[in-house]
Amino acid sequence: MLKKLFKYETRVAIFYWLFGMIWIYTSDYLLAKLFPDPEILTRIQNYKGWFFVTASAFLIYFLFRHYFSEQRQIQQSLQDSEEKFRTFFESANVGKSHTKLTGEISVNQAFADMLGYTREELAHRTWQSLTPPEEVGVVQSHLDELLASGSDSTRYGKRYIHKNGSIINADVSVALQRDASGNPLNFITTVIDITAQKQAEEALRHSHDLMKYIIEHDRSAVAVHDKNLNYIYVSQRYLNDYNVKETDVIGKHHYEVFPDLPQKWRDVHQRALAGEILSAEDDPYYRNDGSMEWTRWECRPWYEADGSIGGIIVYTEVITKRKQMEHALRESEERLRLAVESAQQGIYDLDIGTEKVTVNEIYARMLGYDSETFTETFDSWRERLHPEDAEHTTNYLQEYLNGSSDRFQIEFRLRTAKGDYIWVLSTGKIVEYDIDGKPKRMLGTHTNITGLKNLEIEKNLFSNLLENSLNEIFLFDVNTLRFKQVNKAALDNLGYTEEEIYQMTPLDIKPFINWNDFEQLINPLRTEPGNQMIFETIHQRKDGTRYPVEVHLQLQQLGNESIFAAIILDISERKRTQEILLSERERLAGIIEGTNVGTWEWNIQTGETILNDRWAEIIGYTLDEISPTTIDTWSKFAHPEDLKKSNELIQKHINGELEYYELETRLKHKDGHWVWVLDRGKVTTWSEDGKPLLMQGTHQDITQRKNSETKINEQLEELRRWYAVTLGREERILELKKEINRILADSGLPPRYNSVNE
Repeated sequence: MLKKLFKYETRVAIFYWLFGMIWIYTSDYLLAKLFPDPEILTRIQNYKGWFFVTASAFLIYFLFRHYFSEQRQIQQSLQDSEEKFRTFFESANVGKSHTKLTGEISVNQAFADMLGYTREELAHRTWQSLTPPEEVGVVQSHLDELLASGSDSTRYGKRYIHKNGSIINADVSVALQRDASGNPLNFITTVIDITAQKQAEEALRHSHDLMKYIIEHDRSAVAVHDKNLNYIYVSQRYLNDYNVKETDVIGKHHYEVFPDLPQKWRDVHQRALAGEILSAEDDPYYRNDGSMEWTRWECRPWYEADGSIGGIIVYTEVITKRKQMEHALRESEERLRLAVESAQQGIYDLDIGTEKVTVNEIYARMLGYDSETFTETFDSWRERLHPEDAEHTTNYLQEYLNGSSDRFQIEFRLRTAKGDYIWVLSTGKIVEYDIDGKPKRMLGTHTNITGLKNLEIEKNLFSNLLENSLNEIFLFDVNTLRFKQVNKAALDNLGYTEEEIYQMTPLDIKPFINWNDFEQLINPLRTEPGNQMIFETIHQRKDGTRYPVEVHLQLQQLGNESIFAAIILDISERKRTQEILLSERERLAGIIEGTNVGTWEWNIQTGETILNDRWAEIIGYTLDEISPTTIDTWSKFAHPEDLKKSNELIQKHINGELEYYELETRLKHKDGHWVWVLDRGKVTTWSEDGKPLLMQGTHQDITQRKNSETKINEQLEELRRWYAVTLGREERILELKKEINRILADSGLPPRYNSVNE
């Protein structure tokens, strides 16, 4: 308690006074007892006084000597600390501010450069005047919390107002300085400009979203894999065409999604990863269920920023419909069956003489090391450099240390603790020289710019996808409608040069749409940017020829700019094929309706059957009454005596012994009687290994004919009987012949007897 009430010098004075009083009183008392002679007593007291004065002088000398020695040490330490702080403050490559509690700031050159001011212009400014008004309260709350919490530092993100009025995004670290009593004195603020990082992140997000949109809606089916064949991007058409049931395949291995993928495709993938570009125009693809699809595909590598192969891009298009249409044209009796499936910074302090490096925690964490155990040296830094960057980087550093360049700023790759590499932007400055003028000490920063480098790779990948897409792709201005980017497929199809197309708008290639009609068409996208519009129209080439197209249009946000993105599919072939197929289907439908036959299709592998209404009508049912239909439906209605014969004939046809399957057989009618049908069919689709896949045929009701044959046989039998019994009854014979001819005529058959006199 006394130490708190009295300062050190006060306590020493009181102690000296008390000691002196006790000394004088005690010594005088003892001397008076020991020397009663006044003359001797006086002499002894003089000696005592001289001794006390001498002892006091020595005591004062040593106290002052100790005091001034401590003061000189404190003063020297303070000067060293201030000089070191001033050097670091002034030479730092990031913004530094000495901020009073009231807000006045004193900044380094990097801070002034970041905001576009001179240091003199900021000499009497406050941080509040450089902060957007809406953020002042938020920042002040961070500082108030720091003052109230007893903590020494805090960190937050904020925005600054540049001299030109623009906004600077910054990462702010604040350290609180206190006096010896723990009272707050001022703030030391470190400000890192992360505007470029924010813009890069936004651009990367947009590039990713735009590329994802283009790929997802690409009509050719696109899949992008990394070098380990994991999915990066995939179009919805790709998932539909190949019956992928999983909702999210991104990040999954291609062979995990397609575990039974044939070796042929695995070989294609490996060849593409080795640098080849492979393609095929008509290639069969066999599904797990044994069905076959025709595909047109291309597999090509895509490249990282350093030129190495980063993975593969697979463009595919299922063209089974086209192949089936071609088959339908050659085989007019068969119709189409198969369907198309569808920024933190690391700081380093390099002692150039010893090559020892002192780094902060961020520097170590950036490389994946524990900051508590990580140590850095010039040799270890050089050993971590990427082999392709090592020579150039070390030469560049040596040139800077030799004075050949006035600044040190370079990008290179460093190996992390996991063995992979990150891109680093390294900046530095010599802050101390020895007595000979040689560099002694260098301070600098490391910034992880791997994200920016990945953005470059993303842009290159996007450009590659855009240019190599099989469809036409257009990006055009939301206000002027002028084209801003057009891919090679569009230029080749339209016949324009790049110089010509970039002076045009969509109206220049749409002969039947004017400006007002087009504005009315796209206005819904302006009010609801997330929507997509799909429509068909006509495009006109440079040579005047026209062709039908399907347009997929959406409004996209590119940074701060809105643009329209359009994917165009040339549907000329599809239109022609649809017209031919429609005509052929109408013709076949007319033939089937005219012959009044039932039709059936049998998937031999699955047992599923497709029957028309006439098939069910022959046996007295509607198609809904006997659905769902399988091969068991046939077995259910077939006569037991005919079923075995039917199976034998089908097997002979499959074995190649019979060109067609044909059998007169009986089916049970709904009301219980038997109906005779002529059953004919043929296997129309075979697998690659010779297995029957699909069989098609017809049912023709021949009950009336069979009944007529029965009556004819009965009449003939009666004729033979009468002839044997009454040979002379010619009249009865003539009557029977006439009756036979009449029955045959009713059945649509020629007469058996040309003359009733035979």
